[in-house]
Amino acid sequence: MKAARVFLLAILAWSVPYVVDGTTTGNTVQEPEASLRIVQSDEGLIEGEKYIAQIVADDGAPDFLLLKTVHGKKSPILRMELVGDLDAYRVRIAGNSFYFRQEIAHHGLFSSTYQFKKINHAFQLIGLETQAMVSCIYSSDPPDAETEPCASMEMWSGTSVNFLTSEADCWLQTFHLDRDDRSQDWVYWQAALKDFKHGARPGKAISRTIALPRSSLTPLDQFDLYSFRNPDTCYFDYKGGFHTSR
Repeated sequence: MKAARVFLLAILAWSVPYVVDGTTTGNTVQEPEASLRIVQSDEGLIEGEKYIAQIVADDGAPDFLLLKTVHGKKSPILRMELVGDLDAYRVRIAGNSFYFRQEIAHHGLFSSTYQFKKINHAFQLIGLETQAMVSCIYSSDPPDAETEPCASMEMWSGTSVNFLTSEADCWLQTFHLDRDDRSQDWVYWQAALKDFKHGARPGKAISRTIALPRSSLTPLDQFDLYSFRNPDTCYFDYKGGFHTSR
C-alpha cells in the first residue's frame, strides 16, 4: 500500500499538463542538435542523481529527451519521437520519478500520464493515470443521452493504475449544468476544468479500487506508446453504477 500511496501522491503533485506518442531510442541517442528548440523542461533528482526531462521541437515536430547531468555535463540517455501538437505534451520530475503527459481534445478532454521510476537501476513504467472530462451524451446511449439528467451533465472520470501493486483506482465526479450558470455545479465544473489541466483529481468523486492481474513492468527503453495497451480496469456510469472493463 505504501507504493500505491507514493504513486497517487506523485500524480496529485503534478502541476502542469504533460506526455508522448512514440518509440524510444534507448542509449543510442546522440548529443542533442543545437537547432533543437526547448518547448518545456523540468529537472530534479532521481535516486540522488540529477536528470533533465524535456519536450523539444525538432524541425517543428515534438520529441521527448531525457538527460543525465554528471559533473556539470549533460548526457542524453534517451530520445522519444512524438507526433502532433507541441502543446499536447508536458514533462515533470518529482518524487524520485519522471512523468510525461499527453492531452487530446475530441468530444471532450482526455489525458494520459505515465510515471517511470528506477527499479533495479533501470527506468520502469510503474504508474499510469488516465482522465476524461466529457459530456454525458458522448458516454451514454439513447434514450439516456437525450434526456435529463444525462443531457446536461458533465462527467470528470479517471483511473489510476499502480503496476507495482497491481491495483487500479477508478473514480467519477458529475456536474449538473441544467441550472443557472451561477449555480454551485457550474462553479465546481469551471474549477474542475482548471484542475484537469493541472492533472489534479476531484475531491468529491466516488471511487473504488480493484485488483489487477500481476504483470511484468515495462522498461522505458522498450516502451512504445503506439503499441502499449492500457490494462482493463473499471469505470462508473453517469448514474454512479460501477463496472469492470475486463
